[in-house]
Amino acid sequence: MSENKNTLRRGASWTLGVFLVITGLLDWIYLSGPAIEMVGKWAPLVWVITVGLMTISCYIFLEMAIMHKDKAGGMATYVIEAFKNRSSIPGLLAMWGYVTSWGLAVAAIATFAGYFVQFFIPDFNIVIGALVIVIGCFFMNLLSVDITNKVQSLIIPGIIASIAVILGGWVTQPVLTPDFSQVQLYVSGDNTIVTFLGACLLISWSAYAMEAVLTLIAEYKDPVADAKKSVYGAAAIFMVMTVGICASLTYLLPLDIVLNDPFTPLLPLAEATFGTAYAYGLGILFIIGLILGVNCCFIASSRVLYEASSLGYLPGIFSKLNKNQSPVGALAFILLINVALILGVGEAPVFMVVAGTIGYLVTVILANFSIYFMRKDFPDAEREFRVPDFLIPVSIGIGIINIIFLVVGSTSYTIGNIAVGVAVLLSVFPLYWYRTKVEDRKSSAKSSSFAVAAAELEVERIGK
Repeated sequence: MSENKNTLRRGASWTLGVFLVITGLLDWIYLSGPAIEMVGKWAPLVWVITVGLMTISCYIFLEMAIMHKDKAGGMATYVIEAFKNRSSIPGLLAMWGYVTSWGLAVAAIATFAGYFVQFFIPDFNIVIGALVIVIGCFFMNLLSVDITNKVQSLIIPGIIASIAVILGGWVTQPVLTPDFSQVQLYVSGDNTIVTFLGACLLISWSAYAMEAVLTLIAEYKDPVADAKKSVYGAAAIFMVMTVGICASLTYLLPLDIVLNDPFTPLLPLAEATFGTAYAYGLGILFIIGLILGVNCCFIASSRVLYEASSLGYLPGIFSKLNKNQSPVGALAFILLINVALILGVGEAPVFMVVAGTIGYLVTVILANFSIYFMRKDFPDAEREFRVPDFLIPVSIGIGIINIIFLVVGSTSYTIGNIAVGVAVLLSVFPLYWYRTKVEDRKSSAKSSSFAVAAAELEVERIGK
């Protein structure tokens, strides 16, 4: 436990990292539906590719994470450190791309939760429900990280119940051979490669989320051991569960059910496998899981905001901590942005996902290249964990693949999606300008005036 009240509290175990990211269980369900809608039987392959790429990336990121184990912020921090001798712009964009992707996810996941509630209450108001969830999670995050660790473990029953549905479905339900000619492309056009890459771009928003285990390295009790355990555990769970869920929805449910209800298709499968009562119970567990997912997004984005502010990239208010050593300034900012987003966009969660993914992919791409610059610019830096040298070009290759996902895949979506994503990413520059041109200058001027006053007092003392 840290005794410094101006730093984050070291009270988390490696399990918090895993609990944090496996709240993506709900992402795996409600993103598999749109993926099947886009690419049909190839949807499970989309998960295999994206999860596989991030598994390799996270293993590589471990070297940089452990080098900076006292700093929060995950991928964004590695970009800042890797490029600091070259330019502040990559770090700035990486940090803000990360914040906006996880930050926008707060509203998106809270909105998705409304669709699950509508499974029970058809007239449920999704916007009001999302606002209640977001505000509730804000107050939850004001508590200490020890309590958060316990709260996030509530995802375990949902994971177990979902595994039961998958296994039970393959045992009791007939394996279907759906006619994927029914699939209507997500956008107009018939370029299958572009559409497949668009599905990868959409799915990456969740598949790549396993890297969030590294944002907590400054709060793990044993940062080196806990970071490794969190990465390995999360990677294994991600690969098995994402592919298992998507394959089950693809081959065990009639295609029209998935297409007509793309956000909650596992509930009909649960009902067909174990009955209505089980489906209702699973739905309740999913709603709890989605709330935990919102909590997860608050945690990840606020830690990056906190670290970026501490490093001088963003206004100082974001590095303000409360008595529980939680980043209250960053959390409040995320709350305000998401309340505005929910009120402005309403029931359009996929729009939020795609808009946030653009900035997120920018962060991931820069992080993929960071290991090269870290090795090149800081060859003699202490490395408690060092990945094999052959993985450096592999990381660059993954970065190039992610560039293709971003550039080609984004063409599968509307110009509105792309424009919002780019605009949100570029919105960091006014904040950066305010920090460097206003706050830092005021701080420098104040320090100078103090120095002058101290010098005058010293002269006066000597004169006497």
